[in-house]
Amino acid sequence: MADGVFYQSADGALTEVNRAALELFGLTREEFLSRTSYDPGWYVIREDGTEVPPDEHPSMQAFRTGKPVSGVVLGVRNFRSNDIVWLIVNAVPMTGAESGRVEQVFVTLHDISNRRLLEERLRSSEERLALALESVNEGVWDWDLATGSVFRNDRFYTMLGYAPGAIPETYHGWRAFVHPEDISGAENALRQCLSSSSSSSSSLYETEFRMRDAEGAWRWILSRGRVVAWGPDGAPVRMIGTHTDITERKESEKALQQAAHEWRLTFDAVGSGIFLLDTEMKIIRANKAFAALVGGRVDGIAGSCCWELVHAERQPHPDCPMKRMLRTGKPESAEITVGTRRYYATVDPICDDNGVVIGAVHGMRDITERAAMIERLAQNELLLSNAERLAHIGSFQSDAETGAMVWSRELYRILEVPEYLPPLTFEAIAALAHPEDAVQLTQLAGGGAEVRTDVRLTLPSGARKTLRLVAQPLLDEQGRTIGTSGTLMDVTNEARASAELRRNEERLSALLRISSMEYASEQELIEWSLEAVVTLTQSEGGYFHLFDEETQCITLTAWSSAVRRDCSVSADTHYPLARAGVWADSIRNRDVVIHNDYAALREKNALPDGHFPLIRHLGVPVFDGERIVAAAGVANKESPYDESDIRDMLVFLGDAWKIIARRRAEQRLAESESAYRSIFEGSLDGIFRISADGRIERANPAFAHILGHDSPEELIGKPVVDYWDNPHDRSVYLALLLDKKEVRNYPFLLRRSDGAVRHVKVSATMVRNGQNEYIASEGILRDITDQVLMQAQLQHAQKMEAVGRLAGGIAHDFNNILSAISGFASLPLMHGQVSDEERSTLQQILALADKASILTKGLLAFSRKQILSMKDIDLNRILDVSAKLIGRLIGEDIALSVRKADVPLPVLA
Repeated sequence: MADGVFYQSADGALTEVNRAALELFGLTREEFLSRTSYDPGWYVIREDGTEVPPDEHPSMQAFRTGKPVSGVVLGVRNFRSNDIVWLIVNAVPMTGAESGRVEQVFVTLHDISNRRLLEERLRSSEERLALALESVNEGVWDWDLATGSVFRNDRFYTMLGYAPGAIPETYHGWRAFVHPEDISGAENALRQCLSSSSSSSSSLYETEFRMRDAEGAWRWILSRGRVVAWGPDGAPVRMIGTHTDITERKESEKALQQAAHEWRLTFDAVGSGIFLLDTEMKIIRANKAFAALVGGRVDGIAGSCCWELVHAERQPHPDCPMKRMLRTGKPESAEITVGTRRYYATVDPICDDNGVVIGAVHGMRDITERAAMIERLAQNELLLSNAERLAHIGSFQSDAETGAMVWSRELYRILEVPEYLPPLTFEAIAALAHPEDAVQLTQLAGGGAEVRTDVRLTLPSGARKTLRLVAQPLLDEQGRTIGTSGTLMDVTNEARASAELRRNEERLSALLRISSMEYASEQELIEWSLEAVVTLTQSEGGYFHLFDEETQCITLTAWSSAVRRDCSVSADTHYPLARAGVWADSIRNRDVVIHNDYAALREKNALPDGHFPLIRHLGVPVFDGERIVAAAGVANKESPYDESDIRDMLVFLGDAWKIIARRRAEQRLAESESAYRSIFEGSLDGIFRISADGRIERANPAFAHILGHDSPEELIGKPVVDYWDNPHDRSVYLALLLDKKEVRNYPFLLRRSDGAVRHVKVSATMVRNGQNEYIASEGILRDITDQVLMQAQLQHAQKMEAVGRLAGGIAHDFNNILSAISGFASLPLMHGQVSDEERSTLQQILALADKASILTKGLLAFSRKQILSMKDIDLNRILDVSAKLIGRLIGEDIALSVRKADVPLPVLA
């Protein structure tokens, strides 16, 4: 259908309309012209379904602004079918010649309903395809550009050997697994797709790249997709696609590409003239040999007819093999003469998949004496091209007079230059080189220079490469310089590996230095490690501050020498994390932080006067397991901090902290061992370890002393059974140990090495190995002999005290009886009414009562119930009194003999 057209005046009246517009609106001419732009019967919507007010119609916008409004996509209701017709609306204001004001607007309507329907069907088809791909060998991804999240099916992961979800479901998560050399191409294809309109063929996304699998190998992926949804502003909001593992296909393609590359090199290097023709017999491409044959340049032959160049004629030769091939569709050949040379000409058809001839390969082989030499040259060129491909070496040749360059295909790939562009000159390559290397390339521009060096290039894509340049002058037969030939070998990986090796050696050397600092303090180790990492990252300064996760407090520990020199700010040693600036984000985020433009940071604390100036900053957290123990950072590297600096800091500081932590552990262990040794050696109780077979493995001095030895060394290896006095006690002890796994305060008799028996108590626990096998017992032995003796003495004293109390009671009662006897015996004597015999008897009774009284006093003294008074007593007199008493008590059949001293024997009693 033709585009609809109508005119609208400034008051909204519709003044003219064509038939196509009436069909779009479903109105007659009279119905249309009777309406205005403000008629409420119009129903106009945007792509998102919202209704457009009359004032915002494109025609009204053109009236207000006086400028054309174009490309507006709107949906309008057809009054006849009641369907929504989708249109692209353009409104052009028309100014009156006399008034100079916009008097009417010319509006065009282009029907895109069918296109919209096709787009909807395409989206639906793609969604169905995504569901179908879930059951086939395809990885599916669905990218929500608004949120940045990416959905992937399980096959997306498993084709790379990962568990589902192993790759972060974001764009950057995918990017991290793409081969660095392929990221640029993949992102360019993606940007082109996202920047295209929905109707453009470039809205389809298709590219190939390598991704790292779970084993670290690179697998080729074919990624296809397209934008399936756009926002109100026309920007893409959703994209769906697939991943296909094409590793095997790429390997096959690589072989095919190598063969094709070899063919291309052969095509240019072969001595015979070869050129490609289309069906109109015009040359598409020719090799150098053919260009030499016709006296032209390769790049100037395309588009010419072969008979014009070969035969210098205006029409084909009557026996032209190309004409015959076009008739027969089969290969044709002929021998032709060009000047003084004979050539064997061949024409081979090039057919499409349907067998239709679309062109031909035309060859002209010199069949004179130089044919053999040309063939050998072609073979050498083929070997060279193969070697270039295998060794990643690109070759070049320059013309000293014109400066023109010729590159091999491999050199195009190495320098990332599209092959349809002419080769870069030496000056252009020098502009990409590091300033120190550019001079070598500039010298080559004049020719005559012989160069062997490595050059560092930064390509337009941002990729940095190191190329090994070998070049030498190209001389003619007279020895004059006519150009330069050489090679450029991609040694980027080798250079990176060498640089990484140097950095690793530097890190290792620094770590070995730290390990060898045996007598350095922890502060010295930290300061030396900090200086080392500042040097490794080529920074100006740095810091290393300890952190306590429990108190959330930073201890300002160490600054590099440059910071100490240039910073005059004084600060407390302890610093709460909440008060720290962005430099402490490595602790807050538990991750690396990079500020390559510190001045541009918005959320940062102002630096106090005298602070070390900050241009760039790299901070890393130092972990001990899952716990952050320190924050370290470096500052003011000349170039931006990158992944290699992060790796240097993480690896070096991680290893350095392990050394410091090990030193801490060793120090704590030494202190613990010293404390244990002090307790072990100084304990008054015996401490021991006895093997499962009953031999003494370890003992302290107290244990040796208890067993009767001078030193523990005398006990090592001796069977402990030798020191048990009673075997039964040992059997009971072992049974308790094996049953309860421990014994507490078990008493037994121990026989010392000198034969003395001691009372001891033992407490021990069972020691088991990793297989839960009983291997030893450890415990404490206490000598309780003195305690046992003291307890026996106490018991004896208690017993004697009880006897004394009993004797005291008896003496007290007996004394009462004696008092009565003495009293009654004294009464008759006091009255004098007794005979002499009775008096003697009574006096004897009183004497014996006195003797008994003395006995009771002794019992009371034993029971400590009577205070004793000491006086001098003659033992001879005591014997006389005792003899009289005993004489009455013993029988007549017993003779009593008393021997007294010749002199008095006084004692104090």
